[in-house]
Amino acid sequence: KVTGVQTCALPISHSDEDVAAHRAATKEVYSLTEDLAFFNHQVLAMIDSSKSIIKSTSNASLKKSLLGYVDKLEKIHKELVATKEGLGVTGEERIREKLSELYGSIVGYDGRPTDSQLDRLHGLSVEIKKQKELADAIWKNDLPKVNSALSAAKMNVMTVMTKEQFDKTDSNSGSPSAKSLHFPFPFEQNFYSADQD
Repeated sequence: KVTGVQTCALPISHSDEDVAAHRAATKEVYSLTEDLAFFNHQVLAMIDSSKSIIKSTSNASLKKSLLGYVDKLEKIHKELVATKEGLGVTGEERIREKLSELYGSIVGYDGRPTDSQLDRLHGLSVEIKKQKELADAIWKNDLPKVNSALSAAKMNVMTVMTKEQFDKTDSNSGSPSAKSLHFPFPFEQNFYSADQD
């Protein structure tokens, strides 16, 4: 009787085309995580600044204007990331959670991504674009009104965070932008630049 037999899996060989497809998808999903991290940070920074002003002012008219502004931005934030609080896993999934799972499944396998994975990647890109358009409309139409109210109250106006400001903030924190969203990306440090062939 033979016992203790060990088996080992042979390494899987991928074609050049499959490797190229994997690299392209990895680059795209990584870029999307950075894009989402920046956008989410823009929204949160504006929400936090508005709430700080609400707490510090006794101007009822200004508070009302800011509360309406914050409410619109929080609706966007809730589409970007899971916001439910509770013990253990809440089961809530938003764009961040879906993208995190997709990232791991694409980067964790060296071969060609499946059609399903590529469809999901495209779908998440479209979802982010939709939320960006909503935010842009708010910053174009609502922010000027809020800033007018702030100016009338002799307070500093608010501006939307730029990519340069975000990069400086991210650099000071010592964390890559994808981590600013607290993504559980197990393969993050193994990501390679598409320029490294």
